[in-house]
This record gives sequence, C-alpha cells and structure tokens, in this order.
Amino acid sequence: MRKIRIEVDPDAEEEIVIRCRRLDEEIMQLQDMIENSSARFTGEISLQIGDSKYFVPLKEILFFESSERQSAAHTNERIYDSDKKLYQLEEMLPPYFLRVSKSTILNLRMIAYLKKDLTGSCEVGFRNSPKKVYVSRMYAKAFLAKIEELRGNHQ
Repeated sequence: MRKIRIEVDPDAEEEIVIRCRRLDEEIMQLQDMIENSSARFTGEISLQIGDSKYFVPLKEILFFESSERQSAAHTNERIYDSDKKLYQLEEMLPPYFLRVSKSTILNLRMIAYLKKDLTGSCEVGFRNSPKKVYVSRMYAKAFLAKIEELRGNHQ
C-alpha cells in the first residue's frame, strides 16, 4: 500500500523523500516527474557547462535546441548543456516555452521580432541578442496563434 504524507515545518529545509522497498520503474518515473516539474515551481533549471552545474533562471533562457542527441540552452551570454531531451523539456517547462521546430523550443517572452517568409516559416530574433532561430512551417500556425494569445493583437 502506498501513502503520501506531507509535514509542514516552517523552519525546515524543503525536501522530498521517497521511501520504498526497492527501486523499480514506477518509483523512478515518480522521481522523474517530481524533478521535471520543479522548474515550473522554482523558475529555474539545472544545466551544465563541463563539470559545473548551474541553476539558470528560466527568464534568462532564449531557447533550447538539440543536435546529435545533445540538448543545449541558450542565454544571451552562454550556452549550457542539458541532460534532458527536448520532449522532456517540453513537458517540464512553463507554457511560455513552445516547440517551434523538431529541434527547437523557444521562450516566447524573449522574442524581439518575427520575420515571416514566403515559404511559411518564420525567423525569430531575441531581445539584446544577435541569436535567432527559425520556426518551421509545420509549427508556424500554432506558434503565431500562441504569440497572438500571449501578446494580444498588437503586432
């Protein structure tokens, strides 16, 4: 039988403890769910550069991209490595992050400009950054609808 117990102690450091008889697939999935949802609550994500771990505020991330089975997070200043795949990031990030191509998730709040082309894709530039990404045709309609939803009809 499984039970959930919550103890409230204003002086305690917050922690989540999973006590189990053995570490099975279900417990590992529970651990992943808890870890993946923490970005929504803390507003930051754990990323790496080499052997160093950084806790990067989500509001600083311009976009995530994947290439050759590696995921990276781009800010204005740095590129961090992520141990998560894009589909895992997509599940854990707040709704202002949106998949815009097979290999890119971007922060809708950091967009400075959009440049549509005749093929139906779209170039996206970011605030205070020379970096840009491209929204593929397959994702363009959902992307433009989401932009309109977040920013209203002021385009």
